[in-house]
Amino acid sequence: MMGDNRDNSNDSRVPPARGGVGYVPFENIVGRAEIIFFSIGDGAHAWQLWRWPWSLRWRRLFMIVR
Repeated sequence: MMGDNRDNSNDSRVPPARGGVGYVPFENIVGRAEIIFFSIGDGAHAWQLWRWPWSLRWRRLFMIVR
């Protein structure tokens, strides 16, 4: 699972030995992803609105997750 601040959060991508939380047990998963609401490219920052025309992943916006 990713945190809502992917560039600066300790989420399941970071193992407990390195200060993270590790994998989420299957029993703890309540729902599932159904749509990609917003997506920007690697190294881009959502707060830099003036870069959105180049950093947004336009084809992924509002994409249904299968």
